[in-house]
Amino acid sequence: MLVQSLAYFVDIDTFYGLNNNDILITNLKAINNQINNILTTTVGERWGDVNDEPFFGSNIPELLFEPIDDYTAWRLETATFRAINRWMSTRIIMDPRQTRVFPIPNQQSYQATLVYRVITENINARYKVLLSR
Repeated sequence: MLVQSLAYFVDIDTFYGLNNNDILITNLKAINNQINNILTTTVGERWGDVNDEPFFGSNIPELLFEPIDDYTAWRLETATFRAINRWMSTRIIMDPRQTRVFPIPNQQSYQATLVYRVITENINARYKVLLSR
């Protein structure tokens, strides 16, 4: 009996060529890749792009140059929610009770743990990312 896995989300792997993965990624890997693209793209960076999305992205890259403290971590958390809700609200729902951003001053970075639910699959997922200058 052949069991076929359906891909509900597909994306091009941002890190293709740096690893031995396939160029196309699916489902949770694709969602995490899209989250990474949103968080690391400055608003206005894609002006004049093929899709002409001048507001795509977040202000997270700018916030990373603020003082590394709890207040900036809170601002990063808020910016993350706003950006994800704006660009991925039809695919995922963020869990504000479990999503956190913590400063790591000696590494000049922040550890972000994002917890979300995939709407179409009704499954919970966790994505950890190091946000650094």
